[in-house]
Amino acid sequence: MKITRRQALHGLAATIAGMSTARFIGSDDVVAQAIAKAKPLNIKVTDVRVWTTPPRSTFVKIYTNQQGLIGLGQAHMSGKEPTVAAAILQLREQLIGRDPTAIEANWEDFYEGVRWRGGPLTGAISAVDNACWDILGQALGQPIYKILGGPIHDKVKVYGGGGGITAESWAETKALGYTTSRVGWPQGNVTQWIKHVHQLREACGPDHELAIHGSGIYSTPDVVSFMRGIEDCNLLFVEEPLQMDDIGDWRHLRSHTSTPIATGERVQTLNGFQPYLQEHLIDFAQPDLHACGGLT
Repeated sequence: MKITRRQALHGLAATIAGMSTARFIGSDDVVAQAIAKAKPLNIKVTDVRVWTTPPRSTFVKIYTNQQGLIGLGQAHMSGKEPTVAAAILQLREQLIGRDPTAIEANWEDFYEGVRWRGGPLTGAISAVDNACWDILGQALGQPIYKILGGPIHDKVKVYGGGGGITAESWAETKALGYTTSRVGWPQGNVTQWIKHVHQLREACGPDHELAIHGSGIYSTPDVVSFMRGIEDCNLLFVEEPLQMDDIGDWRHLRSHTSTPIATGERVQTLNGFQPYLQEHLIDFAQPDLHACGGLT
């Protein structure tokens, strides 16, 4: 079943944030009113320029007929920078002469108007979409978060580095005031992974929130064994334990662990997140706005 972005945005934001989406994004009217305010400005795209900065990013600048009004966007797809750049230049033909603040209409044309979707093509849309939001914010003299309804909190909890298997190795992290850390996936075999995480937990202490970051490169049986072996470590989450290729693997993993799971950097569009959220396969959704389809 395909869901609209309006339907999914409310559900997705609630799942990610565990808070009132009405307070977070306001209503559809908030964005509609912002776009309506920009329409009389008669903004049109005049040029699109692209450049790459391997190994991760492709940047786009969207120029307009308003002096100094230039939108900046970024796509983040490691190893695919030339492909993303080529896709953005294809979108250039559609962008020239358009109103960049007609954000949803443009998004639909770019995504729905072609037979092939996904991958670097959606990465290109992400860069263009974010640049158009940038233009809208500049045109109205408002940061984008205010256009979306304004802030809820006046501060955000962040995680720092840290690591090592002695209390001393955590001293600097704690001295900087961090109460949460994310560390890399352990080295070695499954037995060594499990042992290392237990050593990390003992070293950082029971009250320091600890997360493990993977890259989805290990086999499902090994990951299941690892997750079962660290149940007693009280982790904040394990990030990207599996690749995104098989939703069945995620169902299998979820059924074998109560440790919170995070993923999403390589999931594209709200429809891509739908099964992970509806089936409660993950506890933290981590969309990358430079790859998943942009802020829209």
